[in-house]
Amino acid sequence: MTFWESLPAIGGLFTTIKDIVRNFVRDPNDADKVASEIMLAVNETVKAEIGSQYWLAGNWRAIVMLIICVDMSVKTVMERYLTPMPTSCFSLY
Repeated sequence: MTFWESLPAIGGLFTTIKDIVRNFVRDPNDADKVASEIMLAVNETVKAEIGSQYWLAGNWRAIVMLIICVDMSVKTVMERYLTPMPTSCFSLY
């Protein structure tokens, strides 16, 4: 098991990339090579974004993650505290 496969979410993503490549490339050695090249390309893209001179280009992933977390939190609070309780909760029978 590689380091990436030991991490639950990231390992699952890269295993999926390998599986997708294996569907299109017949030779397993070539499939692993192509999958590793794709992972390196993604890695270089993220490094280029982080090293950018523009603030938004380097931080857009974190901003999107925060927006999703806030959205999920607000949705949970709204569902939990603002939905009416069923009337069966108040019956004694």
